[in-house]
Amino acid sequence: MKFEEAFEIVDKAVRAEAGRHLNDVELMVLRGSCEGLTYDEMAQKSGYGVNYLKGDAGHKFWKLLSKALGEQVGKRNFQAALERAKGRFSVAGAESVQSAEALGTEKPDQDFYVERPPIEHNCCEEIKRPGALIRIKAPAKMGKTSLIGKILACADQQGYQTVLFNFLQAKEGSLKDLDNFLLWFCTNVGRRLQQDSNPEDYWNDSFSSTFSSNDKCTFYFEEHLLPKIDCPLVLALDNVDRVFEYPEEVRVNFFSLLRSWHEQAKNIEPWKKLRLVLAYSTEVYMPLNLNQSPFNVGLPTELPEFTTEQIKDLSKRRGLDWEEAKITKLMDMVGGHPYLVHKALIYMKNYPNAGLDNKLDKLDEFLQEAPTEAGLYDDVLREHLLILEQDKELAAAMKEVVDATEPVRLDWQKLFKLDSMGLLRLKENDVEPRCKLYRLYFQEHLKDI
Repeated sequence: MKFEEAFEIVDKAVRAEAGRHLNDVELMVLRGSCEGLTYDEMAQKSGYGVNYLKGDAGHKFWKLLSKALGEQVGKRNFQAALERAKGRFSVAGAESVQSAEALGTEKPDQDFYVERPPIEHNCCEEIKRPGALIRIKAPAKMGKTSLIGKILACADQQGYQTVLFNFLQAKEGSLKDLDNFLLWFCTNVGRRLQQDSNPEDYWNDSFSSTFSSNDKCTFYFEEHLLPKIDCPLVLALDNVDRVFEYPEEVRVNFFSLLRSWHEQAKNIEPWKKLRLVLAYSTEVYMPLNLNQSPFNVGLPTELPEFTTEQIKDLSKRRGLDWEEAKITKLMDMVGGHPYLVHKALIYMKNYPNAGLDNKLDKLDEFLQEAPTEAGLYDDVLREHLLILEQDKELAAAMKEVVDATEPVRLDWQKLFKLDSMGLLRLKENDVEPRCKLYRLYFQEHLKDI
């Protein structure tokens, strides 16, 4: 059974049982299951943890679907169960939902990209410079990947070669050993440039005994990749902060390697062809030699939240054309958080009449449910909650923030971790919840710790 058909049946069954549509994670588990993916493969594609997908989100999804269909359903037998349920839950005509966008679950594409001047202009000008290094730092789901897409589109217009590399797609074992990590890195970049050179030649016995891992990686770029390219190469590394979590040998050497390439690219051929874009979610609080770090050079770029005018323009493009009063209501709950705003507007456009209480305005009902398990943000909130539940000190810090009536001061490590999750708003040296949604949800779910 194809995903589109399975989705129609499952979404209608869940609506009948739970009074809501599939959330992001449920949709991803269903799609992955239809494609025959394992939970490990789903985790690599999505960025979610495999334990979260299998032990929490997946378990709850199959339990809900079992209840909705009236029989025991799991990853192995769900297709047969859906075949039996076709007559009861098939969807036709105008009610049919054919895409994830109808649920507000798609990643915003470039047609709905919201510019935050002068960021895009500055980045597109910077990428033209030999030795350019653009650093994009922002919490999760603030639009880093979308901005990278914008920068790469500018590079394409200049006739440059581009490679986008997302470290969330890296296999767990690839990041734990420096030699294997750099070989894996070189192999992937070479393949994406469709070059037939074999980086393993630089990792053979004669090279291994003479040169360091960084040397071998550098030689591969200098002697094979860059000389074969007759134009600049933009290498964009998304979610590079994943490397922060791995052994010191890997992170220190890899980041010093990027810094050395950046320095060489200023005036040495063929390195002048190379331009780097690094995207990450947190401050770099690990010890790095100032002269070997790529995080204190280049063009620093931080992404602000959307303004009222930007959300008004986006609502028009989504076909809503909201007046300012509605935008103010939405921002009172989620602020100008790009992902939360996009998700709300998509849902409101596609389900203008959904809901069980006709006495409430649709937006009011949406906002009333937003910080609850019945709301559209349930999957996002539960993912954050799971992370906090695995770190009691971090959970206690978040509880202190949401329970306080004024901004509070946290120790720097907890502040960095919570900020990278996108849960905080900085007020000079103090912090408060990023938005009302987070305050209400975590006040309820952290009250007993």
